[in-house]
Amino acid sequence: DMKYDFPGEKINFKDVLRGGYSERVVIISVDSDSPVSITVSTREEISDWINFSAQNFTVSRGKPYYLLVSINPPYDVPNGNYSGFLRVQTSSLGEAIDQREVWKIKSSLDLAINVGITDVEIIRCLASDFSISSVEEGDDIVLKMNVTNEGNIRLKPNILLDLWDSDQINTVKK
Repeated sequence: DMKYDFPGEKINFKDVLRGGYSERVVIISVDSDSPVSITVSTREEISDWINFSAQNFTVSRGKPYYLLVSINPPYDVPNGNYSGFLRVQTSSLGEAIDQREVWKIKSSLDLAINVGITDVEIIRCLASDFSISSVEEGDDIVLKMNVTNEGNIRLKPNILLDLWDSDQINTVKK
């Protein structure tokens, strides 16, 4: 069984700018202890727009592959909705039966890709999972967080942090 971790059996790229860029990660795994070779390719009208981090790789149980799928639509494409497929295919597996017959199994999965093209710039950013490591006085402060660009343009968000005393009356550092 070949599996991929993406809900709804399709990848949606919404509000992509003409000449822009958008990416998603697809996790591909198999239910086999032995390594299985995987090949990915594209089909349909947007094949030239689809890029991926590797065309050939191996996966096995407990060792999935995180495939980066990106879209680069051309500058001259009209606004609208476009579609294509990412084909994920296993290598053939074979075995001799009574030294006369050979069987081969090749598993294939077509993952639908939908792309919505727009000329409207969207600025939207989401930050979550904030944490600050406990530090000694004079040590650097380590701030960790997840930042997700939910818009369709490149963002470089500024992070402003105010540290207060334990009574939350005075600012200790900005």
